Amino acid sequence: MTKTDYNVGEQIPFNATITNKSGKDVNMLSNGHQPWAIFHNINDTRNFGETTVGVYQVFKANEKITKAYIFEANETGTYALYVHYLIRVDEIWIQNEINMTLILK
Repeated sequence: MTKTDYNVGEQIPFNATITNKSGKDVNMLSNGHQPWAIFHNINDTRNFGETTVGVYQVFKANEKITKAYIFEANETGTYALYVHYLIRVDEIWIQNEINMTLILK
């Protein structure tokens, strides 16, 4: 995502992807909803969280887990876009996140 300025009512689409680049199949534990994204006005100070139910799966070599998101704001302002994943692969926890600020006019 290279654009950071949007108009009110304009859709903000993007894909979030996790790729297994290890060269082998691995056992993965997550909450079953990774990668996860939230979009909110920076003045919205609620706590945002994820479910904590554990889901085990085999994450095959070179496999990708992609989630498509489309957000849309109905008022002007500064918004935060937060994309995150937290997974356990063969007993090692791996996480990453991206934080972006978007301006809606």
